[in-house]
Amino acid sequence: QQAAVDSDEQALLVHLQKIFYSIVAMHDTLKKMREGCSPEKYYRDVRPYIFEFKDVVYQGVSDIPRSYRGETGAQSSIAPSLVAAFRIGHNPTELVDHLSQMQNYMPPAHRNFIRTIWDGPSIPAFILASAKRQEELKSIFNRCLGKLVDFRSVHFALAHDYITKKVSNPLGTGGTVFEKFLAQMRDETERRKLC
Repeated sequence: QQAAVDSDEQALLVHLQKIFYSIVAMHDTLKKMREGCSPEKYYRDVRPYIFEFKDVVYQGVSDIPRSYRGETGAQSSIAPSLVAAFRIGHNPTELVDHLSQMQNYMPPAHRNFIRTIWDGPSIPAFILASAKRQEELKSIFNRCLGKLVDFRSVHFALAHDYITKKVSNPLGTGGTVFEKFLAQMRDETERRKLC
């Protein structure tokens, strides 16, 4: 039985290292946003087309109007999967509610994947119960969270420069007052580090 536990600890260590380097790549890619799209270009040429759609009627399909949230990174399953894996508990806010609703815009397999992670064993609990490799596991877990904090900090700065500085209306394309909630989520991620 101890051999199985040692094997699980080693496997988690390897997978957390892979996750860390994936978050590094995400962070590095996000930092390049300014290279390909200036705040002015985004505001003038991109943002107008990704707002919500209200009361759209699909002729020949249904006479019932449909409304859809605007395009947002919250429709990606990547960050919610990391939040689930790291068990980052976010305090309820308008944005957290919005992020939950955005899972309805994901492919069903992605929603199920996130749910499966939340329903599965807790990585932080496993690390804290670890006997042999606890310090190694804590270290890589905290490095993952630190890099996710860096990613969220870059996202916050981009949202500020690309949206907040340009509008009097503080709503993001998904329809939420996002800036204070982005900062809160970044700070809550930081607080999830293991001691």
